Amino acid sequence: MESAGKKIMVVDDSELNRMMMESFLDPMGHEVVHARNGKEALTLIGKIKPDLILLDVMMPEMDGFEVCKRLKSQETTRYIPVIMITALDKVEDNVKGIESGADDFLTRPFDAVILAARMKALLQSKALNDEVDKLEQLKEDMTRMIVHDLRTPMTSIKMSLELINANLPQDDSKSIDLLRIASADVEEALLLINNLLDISKLESHKMELHKEDSSILDLLKENIQRIKPLTIHNNLNLEIVSKNDEIFCELDRILIGRVVTNLLSNAVKFADPNTTIIVEASQDTTGKVDIGVINHGSNIPKESQEVIFEKFGQSSHTKSKNKLGTGLGLTFCKLVIEAHKGAIHVVSPPSHFPTGAAFYFSLPLR
Repeated sequence: MESAGKKIMVVDDSELNRMMMESFLDPMGHEVVHARNGKEALTLIGKIKPDLILLDVMMPEMDGFEVCKRLKSQETTRYIPVIMITALDKVEDNVKGIESGADDFLTRPFDAVILAARMKALLQSKALNDEVDKLEQLKEDMTRMIVHDLRTPMTSIKMSLELINANLPQDDSKSIDLLRIASADVEEALLLINNLLDISKLESHKMELHKEDSSILDLLKENIQRIKPLTIHNNLNLEIVSKNDEIFCELDRILIGRVVTNLLSNAVKFADPNTTIIVEASQDTTGKVDIGVINHGSNIPKESQEVIFEKFGQSSHTKSKNKLGTGLGLTFCKLVIEAHKGAIHVVSPPSHFPTGAAFYFSLPLR
């Protein structure tokens, strides 16, 4: 992979050192950009996006260690390779350079051949990383496009089913049951499509939260009504249990509602027939709201209880050949709860039943 013709930033308060470095880099075909101090470098880096930085350590106001720490702490600059160049030769100085995030460390006077070799290796590594990032972005863009195109026909099918249901004779119970099943399947497909679209936004921190004071118990009741058609086949009951008469919390009502729907959908899928799914809600003394969705059914193995929150992570239940959907619903839940500064976890078996699973999440009141 070609490592010449790259944009190299030289950060040094000594003009002589900068000129010497440019005379070394020019014959290699690199474009050289100068910065006279750390602050100037941090200002320029966002504009010019260098492929590699040669960073002096001993500079006034802000030394190279601090510059490197700041670069490596930001998402947009952390993958730019940094070679620290200094007159310091103590072991603790080298360690400090590595701890600040430097990719390499050279002591003056250095061998030009060694510098050229290390630059080449780091530039090739960055080029490979850039290619991976481009492919990842292409994959994300294609996923969003396909999923977005799927949402339109699914929404149309849902509306058509609702229209047919409204015009069916009330005594045609068989057709009504078939339509209810079809509607539930469409709802689940739409939930998956929306999860795919929103997971990408949440991962890139581009999802805007629209928080408002909301009644937790009203929110739970609304989403239980939405999930009820799925419970008919196995004769399941849904019950809300709360020690509080009312709980208000500042949250994005739509996103948290979808979290509840995802957890209820999983609970229905893996609950034993003729059992009750419990939805708990409480407000504790530390200023948190705790919500749990608990079902009697098959257990989730201990080794799988963290995996299921990862993207496409799945776990077979011990008493079922089914898996927890596509492995996207729980990822969506985790990202939404964390965006609200909350936490989510699973307990299996739950304290309520001898077997089954309980998914709990907590949210700050404000």
